[in-house]
Amino acid sequence: MRKCGTSLPLNPKNEQIIVLFPTNEDIIDSYVETIEFPLDKIKHHNKTDKLYKNAPAVIRINIYTVKNELPDQKIFSSKPVKFIMSDKEVITIDISGEMIQLPSEGICFGIEMIGRISQDGKFIEENSYARPLLTNQSSKDYKSVTYLTNSILKKTKNYYSITNLYEYSTCKPQDLNLAIGLIIRKP
Repeated sequence: MRKCGTSLPLNPKNEQIIVLFPTNEDIIDSYVETIEFPLDKIKHHNKTDKLYKNAPAVIRINIYTVKNELPDQKIFSSKPVKFIMSDKEVITIDISGEMIQLPSEGICFGIEMIGRISQDGKFIEENSYARPLLTNQSSKDYKSVTYLTNSILKKTKNYYSITNLYEYSTCKPQDLNLAIGLIIRKP
């Protein structure tokens, strides 16, 4: 059995979405102030492959309402956030002015890959990836499920549970979710 990674590559027109269901009554209806997503670095294929070395790329953070335990309506989309594909980074978004709450039915946070930035400053989809970190740690404040979607531009979205994706690989299925950090404020 091969060793399973702690991240899934995210390429353009794909999004990884974590659905959080508050289980701690004290945080229900709290306001989300800051969101953090840690990214792993894109490793080079070999020492002569310089494509990803210091290559800038861009992601976006989206927030959705929940309906039937799945993402429903987009209520927030960040400006594009630049990162370096060959570095470990933490993407931090301050949304304190958006007044977004953690409702009892849950809320979704997505990380969407846009593309890398070419030398002439244009977005290029080819050879662009992000590696959002996954975790098997649970929280006392919420339960969560993480999905991958490749239908970001289609009218209907298909959601694939990350845990189910591992069932079809040589990896042992486990409860994996996007690693996310939230700073919240009680109303």
